[in-house]
Amino acid sequence: MTQAIDYGQFYICCAPFLDPMPLLEAALSQPPCAGDGNAIVVVSPQQWNFQAKFRVEIWSGVPPQDSRDWDQVSLEALNVRTEPGVWLESATVDATPLPLAFEEVGYNVEVCGRESNADWDVESASEPNFEWRLRFWPHVEGH
Repeated sequence: MTQAIDYGQFYICCAPFLDPMPLLEAALSQPPCAGDGNAIVVVSPQQWNFQAKFRVEIWSGVPPQDSRDWDQVSLEALNVRTEPGVWLESATVDATPLPLAFEEVGYNVEVCGRESNADWDVESASEPNFEWRLRFWPHVEGH
């Protein structure tokens, strides 16, 4: 799927997300993301990309480790409710529902980005090969 990213940030949320500033400040102080259980703010090295690629996966258990294939990998928690589901949004962009069926449980969310290191180049800010992967799996103590 594609989602627009604006102002160098996007959000993963499952409830109305009215004030991203506290999480944005936390994500900026310890990049690339911060969450509070109801939302996750991810700081992108791209100021904007209106066709950012996202791959979204739901796993029944801990997915296989492949962090070497990604420039950054972060883990956050998200408490999912079946209504309204899980959404992606950005600072100036309408929210997009993720096209997957989520159970009403707590999930671990692995946020992976390619070309998301600190050395990114403004010239490549909207290159189509920049991509994100979001992997969800039910939270189990210790995992």
